[in-house]
Amino acid sequence: MLSDYSYTTKINVTTEPGRVVYFSGCMTRLTPGISRSMEKIFNIAGVDYLWIDQYESLCCGRPIYLSGQIEAFRELAGRTYRMIMRCKPTRIVTNCPICLHTFIHDYRFRVPVVHHSQYITNLIKQGRISS
Repeated sequence: MLSDYSYTTKINVTTEPGRVVYFSGCMTRLTPGISRSMEKIFNIAGVDYLWIDQYESLCCGRPIYLSGQIEAFRELAGRTYRMIMRCKPTRIVTNCPICLHTFIHDYRFRVPVVHHSQYITNLIKQGRISS
């Protein structure tokens, strides 16, 4: 199977340090209410965030990896990694457990990667939002 990930180079990402990068992931496109809710939570809590895949669908690459397309995974993961790191994030938040696992174990970001449930719990503990 031929893979073309050149579309990832056309995604315009501003680079402002000190922000949370929110990666909703391709599966969240099936349940857009989750990402809309995260957007509301970020805004209520006053979080400086960038929803990196708000307008263009991105995938962590795990489904490609599991289908045996290791080289395609490496290419896609490399592009996604570079795109996220250009944002100079202090934290990466994802609501997809597959993306979370892949980011932690395969991407090995140098910044914390957390599930949205963990992030929301911390916002509540900090008093930035209420439960």
